[in-house]
Amino acid sequence: MAKKYFWLKLKDDFFQQRAIKKLRKLAGGDTFTIIYLKLQLLSLKDEGRLYYEGVEDQFFKEMALAIDEDESNVQFTIIFLEKNNLLEKIVEDEYFLPTVVENLGSESASAKRVRDFRERQKTLHCNASITPMLQPVTNSNTEIDREIDEEIEKDKEIEKDKEIDNKNLSTINFKNDFLRLKDIIAKATGLDLMLVESIIKPVAYREVDLNLLIAKISESQFLSGKLERKPSINNFTVKMMIDKIFADAYKDKPKTKKTGKSKAERELELLKGEVV
Repeated sequence: MAKKYFWLKLKDDFFQQRAIKKLRKLAGGDTFTIIYLKLQLLSLKDEGRLYYEGVEDQFFKEMALAIDEDESNVQFTIIFLEKNNLLEKIVEDEYFLPTVVENLGSESASAKRVRDFRERQKTLHCNASITPMLQPVTNSNTEIDREIDEEIEKDKEIEKDKEIDNKNLSTINFKNDFLRLKDIIAKATGLDLMLVESIIKPVAYREVDLNLLIAKISESQFLSGKLERKPSINNFTVKMMIDKIFADAYKDKPKTKKTGKSKAERELELLKGEVV
């Protein structure tokens, strides 16, 4: 897979947002703002998600370790972000920064190479116009061109594969089934539908029989969200959990028929070898 570069696009009104103004006015507010930005950068590769892996005994401590910040400052920042809807807890080990998705930027390694090469070419041309006696080193340029072409070809192949996948995913049946699945998951977990849509991606279900999966979910009161204990988003997104659904691990157990006989009578019949 081609290497990708990610960056955070900071909007020009970022510091004018009420929540950020409020955060900065607090004692240590500038530090808290930096922590917020660091958390966003940490989540870029996972499209705004932060995962608690259990390295530390609490989420905020693990984040403090990851971004090299004071634990108490990170803890305060996380509490503030949650209260102001800038950080959402999806499940026990997963958090989501909703603003990251719309501010996420990325490019492939080949695109970066081309951009860097063009910048170097501009510099060479500028230097050549100032000092005409200097001769550019054509061998190194040729080598760079060749490497760029190779990277571009690799990316073209990857993009071609993606296009094929997208065509398969865009069939009417798949689209309809996937929409149904998202709606079922949102109702079962109690999560907002837009949040569910930002978490689950069609590509993760391209090898899954969605019709069968939906049927299996309907056979379980737990997965359908009809019990007091609700399922988590992981029940529907983690491959091991999906496999358990197909294996009927969550299927409701059939109710035993009442015979109208007392326990003592049934035990006596069993002792006599009779089938109840």
